[in-house]
Amino acid sequence: MNIVYAKKFRLPDRAANMIQGLNMVASFVKNGALVNSLISFADEISDRSFYLQKTYGLSENSLGNSTFISKRARGLRYSMWLTRCIFGQSPAPVVFTRENTELRKALLLRFLSRRPIQIIHEVHKIPSFDPSDKCNNHRKNNNILKKLSQANGLIFIDEDLRDRVLAKLNLKTPSLVAPSGVNIAAFSSRYAALPSSEIVLGYFGNITEEKGIFLLADALRYLPKKYRLKCVGRVTSETRTEMLRRIGNDPQRINFTGYLNPADLPNAMSDVHISVIPSISHNKFLSPLKLAESLALGLPIVCTPVEHLKRLVQKDKHAIFANSFHPQDLANAISKLGNAPDTLSQMSIENRAHAQLFSWDARARHIIEFIKSLSVRR
Repeated sequence: MNIVYAKKFRLPDRAANMIQGLNMVASFVKNGALVNSLISFADEISDRSFYLQKTYGLSENSLGNSTFISKRARGLRYSMWLTRCIFGQSPAPVVFTRENTELRKALLLRFLSRRPIQIIHEVHKIPSFDPSDKCNNHRKNNNILKKLSQANGLIFIDEDLRDRVLAKLNLKTPSLVAPSGVNIAAFSSRYAALPSSEIVLGYFGNITEEKGIFLLADALRYLPKKYRLKCVGRVTSETRTEMLRRIGNDPQRINFTGYLNPADLPNAMSDVHISVIPSISHNKFLSPLKLAESLALGLPIVCTPVEHLKRLVQKDKHAIFANSFHPQDLANAISKLGNAPDTLSQMSIENRAHAQLFSWDARARHIIEFIKSLSVRR
């Protein structure tokens, strides 16, 4: 299978979609696909192979038939590269997109080429359906959603997300639910630590109010001093100050590491005993990426009661769910797990095993099987 991974890779870039995209390219290659992608590097990255290995744990060879370019005129060079792939490759390739702009571009090039190109689009979030939305956002989002009907297949990272999008547009487009994955080989190297005199809670990702980080800080206030929090990710000085204020300005209880490369995360979490996912999204969509990474790290997990996560893991087997989004309930869930060493040990084992379902390789294999099942839309 010939796959054109139509994404503008621009390195360095700390965005999660870069982690996801590069791992998917490598996993498609590992599953036997001939993959073309275009990756641009800033001038300060002199050794591109070393950068890929150091930052993402990926070798240059693992990325298949990827083309490396400098950042100069990369937008124009990307458009020319994509045009050549769609017009020139034989047999006609499968074009895999995940950004709406790339979907529109691929659809246009397919129309102009008159070739039986299969376009597979990955959907990560649902646009607003609010007709009162100003600045033409409602009209723009409706146009995006209509483009989805022109794809040969749609990949969703959550079942509820798929149901809402397909129901809203009454789409009959074939679809597959494939949650975000994790690099099992890189993440499984972490040693599973058991607590002694103190228990270290781990949070990794964007450290923002929208991610529930203030809820986690408030929950820490209800816990004994033996509980400390380690935050791995970008954080502003304002957020850091507010978190410390909420726990009584005790800097010994929160360790901010700052941003770390994805490949460095397993080592950074080596002293963590419990991963906490304090999402405040309630019934809204939540990407399961951090859940998958926590599973692969062999970390016992505590979550707020987000429905999307409940469909991915089994309650009390893979994670303890708080009874509500109140900080005391989150603290109670954390202490329930922290006070049960046998449960911590067993959950670590169960989570490593469960993580196999979320590997990038398994995800790529399911997507390839899905693509093979489709008939080309002409």
